[in-house]
Amino acid sequence: MWSQVSKLLEKKIKKRESPNPFLSSAVCWHALKTGKDLFKPISFKDGVLLVSVSDSSSASAVQLSQAQIIEEINQKLGQGIVKKIRIKVED
Repeated sequence: MWSQVSKLLEKKIKKRESPNPFLSSAVCWHALKTGKDLFKPISFKDGVLLVSVSDSSSASAVQLSQAQIIEEINQKLGQGIVKKIRIKVED
């Protein structure tokens, strides 16, 4: 039995409860604008925004202003999507 690829993908997407890739992109875009040069967004999944920073002092700055960053991103999105920020220090 043959099926259209679009039908198969539609079924797979409905079964998977994965985040909307467009929403993830929007979160990362707003995070990039919010973070300016302080951090770079890497990914967003399950309410957690993963960002990279260049050094530990930048990581501390992001951690201290985490609530404000989350609030600003969520305000731009019009909903409380981002719950937490994880920070990765790039060497």
